[in-house]
Amino acid sequence: EGWRSAGYLYDMGLGVDQSHEKAFEYYKRAAEQGDAKALYNIAFSYFYGEGREQDYGKALEYYQKAADLGDTWAMCNLGLMYKDGVGVEQDYGRAVEYYERAAELGDSDACVMLGTLYQNGEGVEQDSGRAAEYYQKAADLGNTSAYYTLGAMYYSGEGVEQDVREAVKWYRMA
Repeated sequence: EGWRSAGYLYDMGLGVDQSHEKAFEYYKRAAEQGDAKALYNIAFSYFYGEGREQDYGKALEYYQKAADLGDTWAMCNLGLMYKDGVGVEQDYGRAVEYYERAAELGDSDACVMLGTLYQNGEGVEQDSGRAAEYYQKAADLGNTSAYYTLGAMYYSGEGVEQDVREAVKWYRMA
């Protein structure tokens, strides 16, 4: 964790001159020790071209390594890559798999993404009830964007029984 922490300091320029290149080198050292967050940070660097030339193939490789070690942020980013077809062929099935893995591990953003896919019928059969379940799980995990969406769903009766009081409750929390 020490190498990753040093990388973070350089990445953010906290107490040192900001250098994505130095940050990347520290993340590499941490990754060699099996640090999943360091692998995620390397993938992020490749994805956005920070400290390295942008390379979606390398980003995919390192996100996969981090996901294999249980990193839910990596799983969500893999889901996003497959959902949007960034650096890979668009594959909603794979996107849903990654989001479901992250959601099972308690990642609220993955729950929101699954809710959005089901609400809009993107790559899955449109199912507002299932969308509401995922938004509810995200809300239970403290995700404020899910609060707003649940409020809207209760207000309109989309996927849930219409209940203005429940809508107001969620809107107030958002």
